[in-house]
Amino acid sequence: MQNKPFITFNPNKILEHRLFFVIGNQIMFKYEGKIVLTQIVEDEEYTADDYFLLPENAPYQLINGKLVFMSAPTPNHQEVVLNIAAFLKGYLSQNNVGKVYVSPIDVRFDGKNIIQPDLLFISIKKKHIIQKTINGVPEFVVEILSPSTENYDRNHKLPLFGKHGVEECWLISLKAEEVEVYHNKNNEMQLTQKAQKQDTIKSLAIKGFEMEVSRIFES
Repeated sequence: MQNKPFITFNPNKILEHRLFFVIGNQIMFKYEGKIVLTQIVEDEEYTADDYFLLPENAPYQLINGKLVFMSAPTPNHQEVVLNIAAFLKGYLSQNNVGKVYVSPIDVRFDGKNIIQPDLLFISIKKKHIIQKTINGVPEFVVEILSPSTENYDRNHKLPLFGKHGVEECWLISLKAEEVEVYHNKNNEMQLTQKAQKQDTIKSLAIKGFEMEVSRIFES
């Protein structure tokens, strides 16, 4: 069998117009003028200090001490996030009760959990947590379910939301066009509504805010 030549590449050329480059479970980036190739080890436990050594906008979240890769969202995913954000932003322009943010934005719960909800709301009374990152717990979060993230959203992030005091979470299924509404009861997120397109959701965490589910899935 004929030997195949080695494949060579120029790291500087690859990173010329990129902040980082992901290769399998490795991430290549520039740090203090040098090119670094870091391996994300599945069984390793990481901290917030490790997380903040990654380049800006690296596609990872720190969940229970694990660096979890998050693939880029789909256009449908982004449409749904923007629909909610636009509707909520309109409400907040008339009712000065807080601020809305969309991913990617770091939300630091503690030294082992830095997550990026698809959308979050922080009330005026908690505006002190808005720093270089969100250093604390928002009252309201939204996660759009996808095949690559649903396990973490349901089985890892949702319990974290309960434990750390998030008041309300919407889990949104693009396939079913359905919204699961969870509220915090005794530090656990409990399902209180499965809303279909004909339904309206009245938020408990955002005073006076309600939204028709059909508006969420408009294209």
